[in-house]
Amino acid sequence: MHSSSTEVSGSLLRALLDRSPSPVCAAEAVRDPATGTFLDLRILYGNRCFRDLVARVRPSADTGSLRAILAGPDPTPLTRLFGVMETGTPFRGIQEWDGAEGRVRFEIWAEKVENTLILSLTELGPTQDLTDALALLTGVLDASQSMVTYCQAVRGPSGTDGRGPIIDFQYRFANENVARLIGAPLAEILNNRMTRFFPSVKEIGLFDLYVQVVESGNPQSFEFPYRQDGYDGWYLIQAQPLGDGFVLSFIDITRRKRTELELQQANSILNAVLNATAVAVTAFRAVREAGGRISDFDCVSANERASQILNRPVDELTRFSLLTLYPALRERGDFDQFVEVVETGRTLRYETLYQADGLDAWFDVTVTRQDDGFVLTYLDISDRKKAELAIGRHAQQLQAMLDASISSILVMTAIRGPGNGTETGPIIDFRMDLANRSVERSLGKTPAELEGRTLLEVFPGNVENGFFDLYAKAADTGISQQATLHYTDINGFEGWFEISAVQMAKDQIVLTFMNVTQTKQTEQQLRESNASLDQFATVASHDLQEPLRKIKSFGDLLAAQYGPVLGDGVMLLERMQSASSRMQTLIRDLLAYSRLSTQRPLAFQPVDLNRVVAEVLVDLDLAVSEKGATVEVGRLPTLQGEPLQIRQAFQNLLSNALKFSEPGRPPVITVKSRLVRRADLPAAVKLYGTKYWEVQVADNGIGFEEAYRERIFGAFERLHGKNSRYLGSGIGLAIVRRVMDNHQGAVSAQGEVGIGSAFSLFFPVHLS
Repeated sequence: MHSSSTEVSGSLLRALLDRSPSPVCAAEAVRDPATGTFLDLRILYGNRCFRDLVARVRPSADTGSLRAILAGPDPTPLTRLFGVMETGTPFRGIQEWDGAEGRVRFEIWAEKVENTLILSLTELGPTQDLTDALALLTGVLDASQSMVTYCQAVRGPSGTDGRGPIIDFQYRFANENVARLIGAPLAEILNNRMTRFFPSVKEIGLFDLYVQVVESGNPQSFEFPYRQDGYDGWYLIQAQPLGDGFVLSFIDITRRKRTELELQQANSILNAVLNATAVAVTAFRAVREAGGRISDFDCVSANERASQILNRPVDELTRFSLLTLYPALRERGDFDQFVEVVETGRTLRYETLYQADGLDAWFDVTVTRQDDGFVLTYLDISDRKKAELAIGRHAQQLQAMLDASISSILVMTAIRGPGNGTETGPIIDFRMDLANRSVERSLGKTPAELEGRTLLEVFPGNVENGFFDLYAKAADTGISQQATLHYTDINGFEGWFEISAVQMAKDQIVLTFMNVTQTKQTEQQLRESNASLDQFATVASHDLQEPLRKIKSFGDLLAAQYGPVLGDGVMLLERMQSASSRMQTLIRDLLAYSRLSTQRPLAFQPVDLNRVVAEVLVDLDLAVSEKGATVEVGRLPTLQGEPLQIRQAFQNLLSNALKFSEPGRPPVITVKSRLVRRADLPAAVKLYGTKYWEVQVADNGIGFEEAYRERIFGAFERLHGKNSRYLGSGIGLAIVRRVMDNHQGAVSAQGEVGIGSAFSLFFPVHLS
């Protein structure tokens, strides 16, 4: 026969309460005899957990008086308990008390039973480790020189596939650098759409690239000029898909110099709150078989909180055995653990997710042996677990953003030597606390190989190369430090690095850097290449052309003075003269091409294409007359450029149009222009500006096969043999392409054999 909860002896009740992990006490009111007002609440009984709490929080207080225990500047806790005794209305809520160890938070349950106050407490505490981790990651992102944001897709009505098209993106996270770029506080940016701050993003094609990242799941990294919406610069952009959105990381590469970042110590982006409840307590007695083996447990007592959590009345809990009500306990292994507690006396505590027998919740469970049974205390911690999972997901998102950064990032804490009096000691090293994945690309070491180790242990060359002094200055003064320095050490590691050191907190800095060794090497190779080309130009101008001039002069003399006696040798002499002329033309064209490749940055100025084409046609007037050509020139724009190079491009195109004409058919050449958007550019033209001037030079000449539309722009590429009637060096169109590259534009060609050809030059309306 099962015992009911009302039949429990006083000793068993005290044993149950003493094993409860929550503080519980009973107190009676002390009134003023004259006025009847409450003076105090005298403690009649306090369980072991309550006594331990008083000893820890208020060690010097009178343990028999709730007024003494709750004494402080805030009278609210005691006043609320007096109210329970006065009205008989139970009170439940969150209360903070000042104690010897600082401020303590409790969930309290106070109820009047007859003339006695029953007080149950549950101590609360935040998931501080996760919060600190989030605060650290947020601080790192805010201190990074990269601009990082997470953009979530905004979709239109669903289609046949169940997913609507992406019509915009919504900012779900952004670091402080994004706020500074946009010029608005984070509160205004978050949860607003991308097109609000960047209305031209669709027009210039950038939006389509972001959509492709989300829909394909493939990351993209590219350079992009943004000249709209009040912005003016080039950006290195990396888009990484994440959920139904993407992580966007970008840095300003217009000057490739670090801008001073004003960073504030990161505030926590999430406040972890554990929604704890009052403790459920149940006592069980073993049901043993004839051989003494435990086959089940009977519930001998359960409090009201257990009834609420388990959604069963107390009499039902005490009427049926444990496995009758909760058979899944055996399959899950919990039952065997309960048996082990009874047999060994070992106390057991664990957290578990119970999804069976009508329950679906997380529990914090404590199992303690009591006689031939056990006391089970448990808390419903579902709200806390959900909060932890949410924080964990957010932490993963922040870590993904950090790892998506193009820049390498290290968080370091200063290590100081002995101080002098009241002054702190000098910084003698740094401990590397946190590293993102990009450090492996820059330093050749994984985050795990760096975190927890000291800087000079891993990279001893920091002192000699000047890096260490910059880091120490940033940590000591709080002033951001930027530099580009060369690193080398005794381990053989070396390279060029662009670094930015920013103080994140006292004695803690965020180091953002990029390995620019390849860039430096490329710059050196380019300087050497340009020097070689300059040397070649000198040789071509003097050493190569001088012998050719002599050969041609001597050939002319031979032909004039000895022509009659040379006989058939005159033909050989003419072939030699023709070869010399072709060689001179080739050298002149090659020299012009090399000068285009090695010229310093151009000084752009307004260039009237109407005037340029008119001057070129004057130079070609003789060829136009000989060919009987018709040249039609429409209205052409004035644009920014280098006049001599643009003239050279039109000179080559128009002379080609005259040269490659169909025999017996007078050339008809048209020059016209129009304004086009990026979306209207030919597929083969890879440009990223918004608008371009298309200037087309078309003719009705011999044309060319479509398969050669790219080949004809290569240096020394000729579609006709040297004995053809169409002479040339094969460099003219290569020069045209080089001129367009120098003007941030492009050239494309279309042709059809026997019909003609058309060459389109695309000049940006606005130069970078």
